[in-house]
Amino acid sequence: MNSIQSTEVEQIQWHEFSGRQTSFTFELTNLLNVQLACDVNQCSVFSLFVDDSIINVLVQETNRYAQQKLNRLKLSPSARMHQWKPTNPPEIKQFIGLLLWMGLVNVSPIANYWSKKNVLVGKIFQFCNQLQDNFQKDYTPGEDIVIDESLIPWRGRLIFRQYITNKAHKYGIKLLKLCANDGYTWAMKIYSGKSADGIREIGLAQNKNCSTKGEHYI
Repeated sequence: MNSIQSTEVEQIQWHEFSGRQTSFTFELTNLLNVQLACDVNQCSVFSLFVDDSIINVLVQETNRYAQQKLNRLKLSPSARMHQWKPTNPPEIKQFIGLLLWMGLVNVSPIANYWSKKNVLVGKIFQFCNQLQDNFQKDYTPGEDIVIDESLIPWRGRLIFRQYITNKAHKYGIKLLKLCANDGYTWAMKIYSGKSADGIREIGLAQNKNCSTKGEHYI
């Protein structure tokens, strides 16, 4: 700011701003304009804002963009864009659900969010559950039990593969086990990582873990 501008600022006369604003009385009531059911859930609340009309706009504009891109580009016969099929409201809702889930579960690389390999992982968990049922059917542990962990060696590609420096095999699948004092494995769960808030996730659905299995004995 030069000296001329500084002088002009100093000569400005400030006046009280009163009597010129419009006075009014607020007549509305702060309230929720919709009636929520007693058993309302997160999905129902989300649908109040992202309703069917919003979903339909997303469907329409997504399909429009895809068609414009197909018309504009010169694609080779083997291009993946040829596999495009118009989307629909159920598919868009699933996509939004996936985006929300991505904020809770950290998976790398991002392409794994669309991976279909979890179908095979589900079979592994089913196998382990059936094996555990046989363990528990054939043996009842005594009073002394311990929660232990084991690392099954595995260096292949797996979302929940663990790296533990103090293990003989540093890479693998970690098992949490409930064992008897003679080493017998009575219960086990595959450790599939931590959620965004740091809570341990046991299995695909974070179902009963080894601690819960052992509550009867503690």
